[in-house]
Amino acid sequence: MKERFAPFRAKVIHYWKQASRTQKTALISTIVLFFVVLAVTVINLSKTEYSYAFTDLNPSDTAAITTYLQGQGIPYQLSGDGRSIGVPSTSATQVKIDVEYQGLVTNGSIGYGIFKDNISSFGMTDNEFNVLKTDAVAGEIQQLINSMEGVSKSKVVIVVPTENVFIRDTEELSSASAVITFKRGYRPDQKLIDTIYNLVIHSLPKINQDNITISDQQGELLSSSKMGGGLGNSSSLVAEQFLIKKQFETEIQRNIQLMLNKIFPPEKVVVSVISTLNFDKKNSVEQIVKPVNETNNKGIEISVEKIQESYSSEGGSTSGVPGTGEGDVPGYPTTDSGGRSESESLTERINYDVNRISNEIVSAPFQVKDLTVNVAVEPPANDPASIIETKSAIQQILSNIVAASLADSGKNYTEEEINKKVFVLAHSFDGVQEEKVGSIFSSALFYGLGAIALAVILVGAFMVFRRRKADELEAEELLPQALSESTPDLDTVKSESQVRTQLESLARKKPEEFVNLLRTWLVDD
Repeated sequence: MKERFAPFRAKVIHYWKQASRTQKTALISTIVLFFVVLAVTVINLSKTEYSYAFTDLNPSDTAAITTYLQGQGIPYQLSGDGRSIGVPSTSATQVKIDVEYQGLVTNGSIGYGIFKDNISSFGMTDNEFNVLKTDAVAGEIQQLINSMEGVSKSKVVIVVPTENVFIRDTEELSSASAVITFKRGYRPDQKLIDTIYNLVIHSLPKINQDNITISDQQGELLSSSKMGGGLGNSSSLVAEQFLIKKQFETEIQRNIQLMLNKIFPPEKVVVSVISTLNFDKKNSVEQIVKPVNETNNKGIEISVEKIQESYSSEGGSTSGVPGTGEGDVPGYPTTDSGGRSESESLTERINYDVNRISNEIVSAPFQVKDLTVNVAVEPPANDPASIIETKSAIQQILSNIVAASLADSGKNYTEEEINKKVFVLAHSFDGVQEEKVGSIFSSALFYGLGAIALAVILVGAFMVFRRRKADELEAEELLPQALSESTPDLDTVKSESQVRTQLESLARKKPEEFVNLLRTWLVDD
């Protein structure tokens, strides 16, 4: 074994003696860095990585989960506030499944599972059973609320009146109170609040919305929209209107961007849209009456009545002047004994019908009051002058979009006013660079040390390779001298030419053995 490592040891000693101070320093630094990187790698690989499997827990759930993990022999880590539990990353998914199967995460509510521990209780009174039932119903409602998106935890208290055999003038109603803790940064909308009210109403007997009180963790009352309140009267309405405004502007911006991308590359176009929307709700009723035939302004004849009367008489009284006697009608012809009288009358009644139009108008959820579009484009580098004509076309297209969007604004805008709401800027984007923020990894130091070690190793290997080349060149220079000195001994076996040929072949194919041979000859001499 010693003979096998002796040549290697001799090489190392030889290289070390002939190496310069700089080469020795680089070699030592390389070895030290190699072992440092190796130690850091071993530590990182052997260290157990934990990931949070449970967060936002209450003390009762934390105690139940930690007890289960201790019983199963699973290592875990608790956060500083005791509300989060971390387990090994390799088994986090399985632990979640097992804990959920055991039903350990209840957020402080047990639900109907409370009867599992009390179903076999002997001698339970009616009062005790009613208390357990009330807690179970409250727990079920609490679990339903906790399962909703954005809800971190909740606490529900209910009061259910006991049944009475006596008839009362007023019926007692159930009541419920709930305090909901939402996740950080989450704002509930009115639909979620109404859903919670409906869950409580359909979970309790004899209850109405007036007997339900729901608030958030800040103590702000969350009212139902059916009670005339709700979040719609405060910040929720503002958030909803802002979202509609943002969606409208985004849709206009996207349409303009898609259109301009057919002309310019996406990175050469910037679009900005600013709008003003009116969210006033208006309900109006119109009662319109129009003639059927607008030419002669007449309607449809729905009924026609014609009455024609004629009177005739012969003979009569001769006394008095016609129309002046008692009982006579002034101006009406009278008869005498010697004459004949006749009269006719015609009465015509026509009933016309017209168009009666009743319109109940409900205005849209919003109305565009104002719209401004700003576009910046970069002219082509090979033909900057072409942007002038293109800019005019873009200006006209954007003016058409603004005019169409403001058609129902209630105001007639002139072409000049529309053009003032559109601005197209032709400007070069050269020199404008987007700032990219890179992620900082926790193992950045590890990768940095590895890169430095790799660089040092490469430098050391290059120096060793260069040193080896220098030794080979030195051996080649000493080769003729060695051959000349060793020729008398070799002539007894082979000729000088054959020895030289074999030595040259050995130097080409196996330079290391050739160098060792030369060193052996030099040592022997």
